[in-house]
Amino acid sequence: MPHPTGISDIYPNEGFDPLALAADLSKVLRTDRIDLADLRRAGPLLRFHAARDGIEIFSRSSEVTAEFRIAAATFWCDAGPIIDRAYEAVLDSLGDP
Repeated sequence: MPHPTGISDIYPNEGFDPLALAADLSKVLRTDRIDLADLRRAGPLLRFHAARDGIEIFSRSSEVTAEFRIAAATFWCDAGPIIDRAYEAVLDSLGDP
């Protein structure tokens, strides 16, 4: 049997189970401090933090990774201040507990 070449060989899209992947990563890395997110569907703040602080476990290519990091940082630099003000307004509207 050939050795898998990427995460898609191990976890094909059909029947992909992110919880199983997180459990497997937890075993291999010997930690339960695993945050697994689909960055294609993530909001701008998570994408920015993943680009800045995340540890890549798989990418189709270094170009895809670079494009993601640049796009996430560029968007956050442009929209972050506006989004932050909106977050603050929502929290202010909730009042003190």
